[in-house]
Amino acid sequence: MNTKHTSLLLSALLATLFSGSVLAATQQEAQAQLDRIPAQESRSVAKQVLNNLIEAGMPVDNALSVVTNAIKRDYKPADLRSVGAEMREQLQQGIPSSFVVRTADNAINANYSAERTVNALNAFQSKVTQG
Repeated sequence: MNTKHTSLLLSALLATLFSGSVLAATQQEAQAQLDRIPAQESRSVAKQVLNNLIEAGMPVDNALSVVTNAIKRDYKPADLRSVGAEMREQLQQGIPSSFVVRTADNAINANYSAERTVNALNAFQSKVTQG
C-alpha cells in the first residue's frame, strides 16, 4: 500500500475512533457505553431497554443508538421504557428493525416527547400493517 493510501486510511481510522461514535460490536460493549450515564435509575432503565431491543432482534448498534439518542434528548426513565416497549412490540410483530429504528430516531431527533415518539411509531405501524 502506498504512503498516500496508508495516510488516508490512518486518518479515517483516527477520525472514527475519536468521533464519539456509539458503535458497539457486542451487547456487553454497548452496556459498557451506557455505564457513562450519571443517574443510576436512567442507567439501569437504559440497559434494560437496550437488552429488550436486542432480544427482540434489533442489532446492537441500532439499539444503542436509539437509547443514547433518547437519553441525550433528556428522555426520563419512564419515557425510555414506553418508547422501548413500543419498539420491541413492533419488532416482535415482524416489522424490520431498520424501519423501527429510523422512525424512532427521526422522532427523537426532532425533539418529540416520548408520547409523540410512540404516536409516530404507532402511525408507522398502522401504515405497515395496512399495506
